[in-house]
Amino acid sequence: MGKIFDPHLIIEYLPYILKGLSTSLILFVSVISLSFVFGTLGALIKLKKIPVLYQFTILIGSYAMNIPTIVQLFIIYYVLPVVIYSVTGINASRWNALLFAIVAFTLEKSVSMTEGIRAALLSVDKGQYEAAFSVGLSRRQAFKRIIFPQAFRIMLPVFEMSSCTLFKETTMAYMLGISDVMSRARFMGLRIDHKLEAYIGAALIFLVINLSLVIVFKLLEKKFSFGIRA
Repeated sequence: MGKIFDPHLIIEYLPYILKGLSTSLILFVSVISLSFVFGTLGALIKLKKIPVLYQFTILIGSYAMNIPTIVQLFIIYYVLPVVIYSVTGINASRWNALLFAIVAFTLEKSVSMTEGIRAALLSVDKGQYEAAFSVGLSRRQAFKRIIFPQAFRIMLPVFEMSSCTLFKETTMAYMLGISDVMSRARFMGLRIDHKLEAYIGAALIFLVINLSLVIVFKLLEKKFSFGIRA
């Protein structure tokens, strides 16, 4: 009878599990970038209360906040190809599952980004606009050069939390058949029947990545807090 737990297998599993890291990182970087863009647009739509678009953001927000992430993942994976085929006649069911995972996670994370960015923009004193106008800046220039940089510093903690949470949530992508860190850890654990060692290996990878993210965001907070008293 073999060992119930063999720590040496963690080291043995790691090279194979690490091969799935590139997929996890592609998913993470794609989603966090897109959700920041859509989150910014959503925040501006909510602040300006643009007709139709404002109601649409409310609807999407209700969907993302009240339905579990894993359910959203399957809804996008199975429903979106049907919608695409009905509208365009294109068979999207054979597309890479990673694309549907990106859409599902982006939809969810954009909602939290929207609220975080909106709150950050509201926290900037309106007097900053008046000061910008007094030196001849347009509203767009004032937003780009003065308002948004200040709001960005305020939204960094929200961005950090969303990023760390997202990287952990990417583990659900394996349920769509995507060969990521979790998928490879599960495969190795089942193949030799030493699941714990495989999952510990995966946990170490996620721990290192998330700690790295925390360090990066702390450096960003320090950089954008220049001249501000703690």
